Amino acid sequence: MTRSILCAILLVAATVPIAQPARAEDARRVLEAAADALRSVRAIEYEFVSGGPENPIGWASGRARMRQVTDPSDSWLYVGGTIHAQPQFDVAEQRFEYAVDGRRAYLTDHSAGTFQSAPIGVGGNSLSVSAIYGYVTEFIEPTPLWKELDHASSARLLEPAVVDGVACDVVELTYGSETGANITIWWLGRHDHLPRRGEWRTIGSPAPPFGMSFRSITTGHPWTAGDFVLSAPAGFERRPVETAGIGRELPAVALATPDGQTVRLDELRGDVLVLDFWNTWCYICRTLTPAIADMAAEFDGDGVRFFGVNVFETGDPVAYWRERRYRHAILLEGDELAIALDLPYQPGIAVVDTEGKVVFTQLGGSPDRAQKVRRAIAAAKAAAR
Repeated sequence: MTRSILCAILLVAATVPIAQPARAEDARRVLEAAADALRSVRAIEYEFVSGGPENPIGWASGRARMRQVTDPSDSWLYVGGTIHAQPQFDVAEQRFEYAVDGRRAYLTDHSAGTFQSAPIGVGGNSLSVSAIYGYVTEFIEPTPLWKELDHASSARLLEPAVVDGVACDVVELTYGSETGANITIWWLGRHDHLPRRGEWRTIGSPAPPFGMSFRSITTGHPWTAGDFVLSAPAGFERRPVETAGIGRELPAVALATPDGQTVRLDELRGDVLVLDFWNTWCYICRTLTPAIADMAAEFDGDGVRFFGVNVFETGDPVAYWRERRYRHAILLEGDELAIALDLPYQPGIAVVDTEGKVVFTQLGGSPDRAQKVRRAIAAAKAAAR
């Protein structure tokens, strides 16, 4: 299974129409009610199902629990379950447990009999690939549904439905209007406004929609960080995590340019580098890249170089880049570099100081991502003086 496939999860869950008409609220009011409900959630546990036996993207089920401390990078998380076997897609069964205690990540592979642990940002992110089948960031984000409320180009209410016995309002959101735009659909419980199902797809793409469902939701658990620490089971092999990241030197990787040349980023000492990892089918990337493009224009000629590093691609990244008239450089086939920097899926971003050392990384999106990058650039420039 490729990394790009692992970055997506699918569920085509059956829903039953509700007989009564939908409330007279518009889509934004429904989303705002959901955001308010999610904002009050500090600790949550739920069962999840993602994918299905006939879906090439994968099929998994299990249980997740998480508690927000200050922001997602400091949150506590546990996802345990089974990636089910799909022989027709050459996928073997994997029983796993993944956890984060705010500082370190842990992965127990019960099928392989192995255990791994590493700090977040220096190997820990690479252990999370299985966990994305059950991890829903919306449950613990400080500003939940920020992408939907601030960046969707359109939103509309669909027919209400029942999901696993819960009456839900259904909101469809579109990001972008051109071919290849992304669609998000949320099924939001009417009594508590919490998500019960999510689905994501790209218009015009042959890839199936991806998403997941959650049930048996409970909140308010008094967990501590110690509840999210995993230990190696007796007899399990302890495997090292060989990944770079914050505090390490940028790996020596040659990346292709659209004109067939190559660039060695590890040789660009003297400038601060900002590496924005993205691809054409990532709707969060579509949301975040314009801010990075604006920042690149602002810092042009000021000792900071920006690169859009394309990863795990299935479309035409060069045409996409040119259509949007982004002026900072695009680099292709950056999968190896992303993995080496502990950014195993997108969006991801890294800042490298003038000595070639990685000083900041972030995996995933957030509304304050651009501000964090600015702070990292300022710190790197100050250190070089």
